[in-house]
Amino acid sequence: MRIWRSIVVVAVVALAGAAAAAPSKAPGGQGKACGAKSACATGLSCVQHAGRNSTCEIVCAANTKCPEDQRCVNDGGQMTCRPITDL
Repeated sequence: MRIWRSIVVVAVVALAGAAAAAPSKAPGGQGKACGAKSACATGLSCVQHAGRNSTCEIVCAANTKCPEDQRCVNDGGQMTCRPITDL
């Protein structure tokens, strides 16, 4: 009986880990203007773009995953996730 319980626990933990690692949809508000008086939604950072206003973006790095249908690109000195339709 203990063996089956152990197998079930391992399977549940493995499934939970796989779900947590999978990229999800982008949070609402990505690409919206931000600044000192307007904060970004959870999961987004206010990024200053060279020669442009600041916008709420997902900051990324080469070893991180972006939400589905997005890629990590250099957006004027800052690595951010951008929808593939914007590339």
